[in-house]
Amino acid sequence: MAAIPRRLNPLQAVWLSLRPHQWTKNLVVFAAPALSMHLFERGPLEKSVLGFVIFCALSGTVYLLNDVADLERDRLHPRKRLRPIASGALSPRVAVVLSLGLGLGSLGLSALLGLRFVLCAAAYLALNILYSFRLKEIVIVDVLSVSLGFVLRAVAGGVAIAVPISDWLLVCTLLLAVFLALAKRRHELVSLTTSATGHRKILAEYSPYLLDQMISVVTASCLIAYAVYTMAPETVQKYRTERLAWTIPFVLYGIFRYLYLVHQKEKGGSPTDILVTDLPLLLNVFLWALALLWIVYTAGGSPMPLTRCGPIRSPSHRGCGGTPVTFEIRAEGVDVEQVMREIRAAIEEKKKAGLLTDEEIREVASRPLRPVLQPHDLKSGLLAELLERPSRWNFDFETEAIYRSSRGRAGRVLEGIRRLLRPIQKLFWNPTPMIAALSRQKDVNAAYAHLLHNLVLEVTRLNLEVVDLKSRTLQLQGRLEFQARREKTLETMALGRTAPDREDGTA
Repeated sequence: MAAIPRRLNPLQAVWLSLRPHQWTKNLVVFAAPALSMHLFERGPLEKSVLGFVIFCALSGTVYLLNDVADLERDRLHPRKRLRPIASGALSPRVAVVLSLGLGLGSLGLSALLGLRFVLCAAAYLALNILYSFRLKEIVIVDVLSVSLGFVLRAVAGGVAIAVPISDWLLVCTLLLAVFLALAKRRHELVSLTTSATGHRKILAEYSPYLLDQMISVVTASCLIAYAVYTMAPETVQKYRTERLAWTIPFVLYGIFRYLYLVHQKEKGGSPTDILVTDLPLLLNVFLWALALLWIVYTAGGSPMPLTRCGPIRSPSHRGCGGTPVTFEIRAEGVDVEQVMREIRAAIEEKKKAGLLTDEEIREVASRPLRPVLQPHDLKSGLLAELLERPSRWNFDFETEAIYRSSRGRAGRVLEGIRRLLRPIQKLFWNPTPMIAALSRQKDVNAAYAHLLHNLVLEVTRLNLEVVDLKSRTLQLQGRLEFQARREKTLETMALGRTAPDREDGTA
């Protein structure tokens, strides 16, 4: 950070106290949207930018409080003594009032991105307040606290657009942040020499040798974690490419270049200053980001699904032969969900009545039902196909289908061009709504197939009851006819016996 003159107007003092040059740390918010392939979509991009602005404001809040808490120590530092609060250009009381207002305003603004983002922002603010007043005085915990701030930024980036957060993203972010924090501690310890403990008491617990050992461990861990992530089977399956491993040399050079600047050039006090001022490192980061985006967005992988879905969804659907599907579907004049509730209620009633079990119904339903369902003559071939050959019921939709072509070799070339220009294409036409609509239609089709399956089973059960009632009716009718014949016979026998008695009486 460049030297700050002592005479500053209030606005300049406030602006410099917010440390806008440090806001590049908040670019971690864009990591999850970029890796989930939603960065170039208007809605997610707007939410990501809003999340970035909120974390810049939260960072400014933390910097104001931290400068007030470290006022006396900063005056001993050769560069930090020039900060507005340490130099007297900005009153500590004004800084506290500004930090409170900025912090509350940022938390209020974060409500636009949902409750989970509010929790991430509040956790970030609480963590940094604890760091400013207590955690920075605990050895090793101080470094981990700084690193967790980067992890919370990454988590907030995923939460802002409601996309699942990769565990690998969190691990790599944590290790890289620990590496930068340890390098900063080493720079402070070496550059301040005898006054190091006066500036930061926790530096008395560290030594250059200890920090070098920690940096070595974290450096190796960071490189291994990133390399394993790029070549992991789930990563290859997710992005449908193995080319992410091509970005490993950029990460390797970046870490080695940073270590060179820390050890040979005695830099490292401010990672953001190094990133901005060191041209080779800046160019390396730019090329790494460009290569990563190009590989991710042109490899043919599908964008990660957003966890917030519309009114049509089937989260528990397991196929036509699985458990009953849970869904919300509304058709014109038909409440399908109400129909399903009535069907399930009827099935439960029949179970309690001791009729047929589910296993017996499925066993019957797997056979041709023509002889059983007379006189309706209902064919069960549809149910048989549904149970025996589910591949015929293809409800799967591949998002890559919208980029494919059926023109042979020319089509393959056209497909490659479409994939290459996909990031640019999304700036003019966003296929995500159509993909989401087709995916939801797939769920609706699967739900209707499952509904048809349940309806056929219910019709089977009802017709079996009809057959059973017919059988009982016939048995009852036979008994009634037998009883009628018996009564008639008894009546005839009685009349035959009374006839002689009458004749004797007459005589």
